[in-house]
Amino acid sequence: MNAKTLLHKAREQMKPEEIDSQHEVGSDLYLKVTPVSTALIKQYDFKKNVMTFVDAINHELWYEIPFANTDWWETRCCPCGELQV
Repeated sequence: MNAKTLLHKAREQMKPEEIDSQHEVGSDLYLKVTPVSTALIKQYDFKKNVMTFVDAINHELWYEIPFANTDWWETRCCPCGELQV
């Protein structure tokens, strides 16, 4: 499964508060570690790049999925499909 499908399935199957992608860098996707997110990560094409961390506020375990916030990437593309920097 690619990043776009991962984000889509996460939104379908997970609670909104279990998905985060609004960080300074913007391109990374964060999913709270749950049975659903674990199953999604197992299907992800780039699972070897996925790391976990404990958030500093609630001390909960999350997945960090580099460059998987496809919404962020799509907002940086022009209609011709070229990335805008």
